[in-house]
Amino acid sequence: MEWMPYQQSFLDKLHRLDGRCGQTSGQCDECNAPNSYYRCQDCLDFTTYCSGCILKGHIALPLHRIECWNPRFCYFERSSLASIGLVIDLGHHGTQCEFTYEIRECVIVDTTGIHNVNVRLCSCGTAVEDPLQFLRVKWF
Repeated sequence: MEWMPYQQSFLDKLHRLDGRCGQTSGQCDECNAPNSYYRCQDCLDFTTYCSGCILKGHIALPLHRIECWNPRFCYFERSSLASIGLVIDLGHHGTQCEFTYEIRECVIVDTTGIHNVNVRLCSCGTAVEDPLQFLRVKWF
């Protein structure tokens, strides 16, 4: 396909992706809450969500890269799921161990980058060692 006739259209679409993609209401696309500042770089949609909805949608996708809209300067800046409260519970298939309350900040290196992730490790009497808990979720 010859792309030159589409050059301006391509540039317009790429420029639109850097902004709010035509969203002007500022409401969360999921729950209609005001202040929908977050979007995911790795998901297929480019709609913006409030912090609660983006967390709910990424509980099983903790290494997705999110951005936060900066209304003062009108651009998206890098953020993280951990910075808005996502905690990954290891050892009980995603539910919190009743004996664990400590949240650890871990650094996970992935093909998409370096991620700060908050985790709670299982501390039950039957818990496996910490490195094996990470291995069980394929973080090694």
